[in-house]
Amino acid sequence: MSYYRWVRLASGKFVLIMALIFMVGMLFMKLWFEPYFSAQTAGNVYLETDIFYSPESLYNLIESYGQNGREVYTKSSILIDFLLPFQYSLFFASCATWIFKKLKLHKAWVKTVFISGIVLCLSDWIENIFLLIVLNCFPQKLMALSMLASGMTLLKSSLTVLFAVIIIIGLIWLFFQTRTNIKLRQRL
Repeated sequence: MSYYRWVRLASGKFVLIMALIFMVGMLFMKLWFEPYFSAQTAGNVYLETDIFYSPESLYNLIESYGQNGREVYTKSSILIDFLLPFQYSLFFASCATWIFKKLKLHKAWVKTVFISGIVLCLSDWIENIFLLIVLNCFPQKLMALSMLASGMTLLKSSLTVLFAVIIIIGLIWLFFQTRTNIKLRQRL
């Protein structure tokens, strides 16, 4: 998708639809999938819940899953870990783009948000591919790939927090800008 098509697509209605899909996805993960996964892996958490992990802690977690847990992770991650990153990246980037358009910020900021959304999605997908390789090669230890997966997790987590901060600050700014414009109209 081109940048210009993206800017036209990032409307209030589109952001609302993406927000609803995002909430449904998060509810699915929290209310159904995480409890199911935990039950299948003797109470263990999903690999991607930590912001940063060492190769040793990654392999300890993978080992604690057991054979059944590793199979459940592999089967579920093919759908969940490739669909959800696309969806939440699309939500974050469209929401930030819509806010930036409303605030009439410079085009360079909007382009940066567009590119950051792509980087967020790609970093999560790359992390997932690395984790699947590490998981499927277990018990062989691929330390370099484990470190790369951890680096992708850190990048993904950092961009997610950055998007959340941008959206919160942008909404606050938009609220005060709108409020100021209403007061100015009332005086006229």
